[in-house]
Amino acid sequence: MKFLIAFLTLVCCSALSQQNGNFIGTAQPHQQTAEEIAKQQAAQLQAMQPRIATELNGHALRKIDGKIHNLRFEGESKDGHIKYAAEDFLVVSTMWSTGEHFFALKNFLGDGSVDKYVDVRVIKAGVVQWNSTPLELWDCGTLLTPEEEKQKQAEFESAVIKIRQDQIEAARIKTFIANSNEVVRLKSAATGGSASAQFSLALHYLNGKGCETNKDLAIHWLKTASDGGNFGASNKLVELEQQK
Repeated sequence: MKFLIAFLTLVCCSALSQQNGNFIGTAQPHQQTAEEIAKQQAAQLQAMQPRIATELNGHALRKIDGKIHNLRFEGESKDGHIKYAAEDFLVVSTMWSTGEHFFALKNFLGDGSVDKYVDVRVIKAGVVQWNSTPLELWDCGTLLTPEEEKQKQAEFESAVIKIRQDQIEAARIKTFIANSNEVVRLKSAATGGSASAQFSLALHYLNGKGCETNKDLAIHWLKTASDGGNFGASNKLVELEQQK
């Protein structure tokens, strides 16, 4: 009797699960919306800001070997404990999976006391000798004057805008090429008698996707598709007629 009750319970649960579109133990994962993803990215960026400000001591732009760099984007993160203060650099120790590793740090603007923990963004500047041991040299750079920083930040922001504009244009061209190839494919299928291809081709001509906007050709293919039994084409023709 207990076995029968358990079996009936399992069958009922399985039926309810299938009715809801999921099987037991195979629930579909939540798909993030574009808005949720944007909010998550914004939260991550906001959480990074205090760390970025700390690493750069409030200044993203630094002079290194006569050139101005934006360490927030060009630099690399390095961290560890100061072990020794040489004349021109600090020796910093950090732990790797293989053991203790040392590197040299130049132009550090914070407290350079021994055993002090440092977390900075830097650019590699070569190699130096420390007790006959070659160490990688990383440069924090020197501060710009307020005027230099303001000018270079404006130049950097302009460059970022230009890059984004170029990316948008590249994406637009890529989309146009893809739509153009689709128009070629649809023309072949539409000429062969496919009502769905005729309807899709008409929409491309109507919206100028991958081709020049051509309302006459759009209506021609809509009528052809409608005659072939495509309800979408018939509805679109009615919609266009009502817009006159």
